[in-house]
Amino acid sequence: MDLPAVSFDQYSWTRYLLLGLLSALIPLNALSNKEFRRVFFTLRPDVKIPSVATLTNLLAREYEMTLTAIRAGIPVGQKVSIALDGWTSQNRLAIMSVIMYYISPNWTLEEVQIAFEEVLNKSFRVF
Repeated sequence: MDLPAVSFDQYSWTRYLLLGLLSALIPLNALSNKEFRRVFFTLRPDVKIPSVATLTNLLAREYEMTLTAIRAGIPVGQKVSIALDGWTSQNRLAIMSVIMYYISPNWTLEEVQIAFEEVLNKSFRVF
């Protein structure tokens, strides 16, 4: 797959690195591995590899920005429908998602994931 050429800037590099690690299910602490870091230095000797703390902070900021955008997109007073979805992830974790559906002012069905949690080995009481 060909990717578009982009000019280098540290902030974009850090965001793409975070996205790449997360989407490939690579733990952030992989950046502490000397050989993993060598790959980046081989490609670009002047690259600054962010710390795990920097990536964790960026992830928290991106999460808050996404949450704010989702909240801003839902019309005030809108009636919604809530659905639950569960599955097993590629790395064998049980995942539960809460999805909100609503009809937009132009009559299109909108879907927003509002929660995403690992389901731990807990017992649930059924009423």
